[in-house]
Amino acid sequence: MVLVFRPSEEAAEIAAEAMTREEGPAIWLQEGIRADEVAAEGRNKGLTVIQDLCAYRVHRALGI
Repeated sequence: MVLVFRPSEEAAEIAAEAMTREEGPAIWLQEGIRADEVAAEGRNKGLTVIQDLCAYRVHRALGI
């Protein structure tokens, strides 16, 4: 998983680079961060892309 804590202006470049990895990682953009065009491209390639959501809060909500 590639977890992005950079501003939205920088997130698209990081997410695009992550999509080139052989592992095909999930890409998670933290709360307040969006890169809609790159996210759509990643989803079209079959990757899991999450935007504008806090991984910690999700982890806590799931009780893991």
